[in-house]
Amino acid sequence: MYWLIGLMGVGKSTVGRLAAERLGLPFVDTDIVVESRSGATVPEIFSNQGESEFRRLERSAFQSLTGESGVYSAGGGAPMDPQNADVIRAGESIVWLECDVPTLVERLNGDSSRPLLGQNPASTLRKLLASRAETYSSIATSRIDTSESNIDDVVEQLVALWSG
Repeated sequence: MYWLIGLMGVGKSTVGRLAAERLGLPFVDTDIVVESRSGATVPEIFSNQGESEFRRLERSAFQSLTGESGVYSAGGGAPMDPQNADVIRAGESIVWLECDVPTLVERLNGDSSRPLLGQNPASTLRKLLASRAETYSSIATSRIDTSESNIDDVVEQLVALWSG
């Protein structure tokens, strides 16, 4: 299992899907697993049932992962749950995709599918990064900064890392 972790907007789903394709592996986005199992989108779950219910559903989704070879994208907050972190740590490689906050704000501008962003995305992202960075750092086996990189460059770095 190859894992991608990091804040929303760093490119986990986009580059993960492309890297998996290049490596001939399945791609699994844990948010999509939650959505398919619950029958609701992440924003709907947050809006109708709250973050705690989303986190419960997320933990259940993580526990259902079989350890099958593939590229996995973890929701930004997923590693903060110790049970989810254990599932991620069992992976072969865990890459923390990093990105500076101004670039994330630009990327996420107008994205209504991110329920945690709130009214002040820059402030929210700084707080999320401050609260998650230590955990991301402690479980990551590698880091890639996506701030200045284009998608193809990040995919190339992942493919090189995971096929070597």
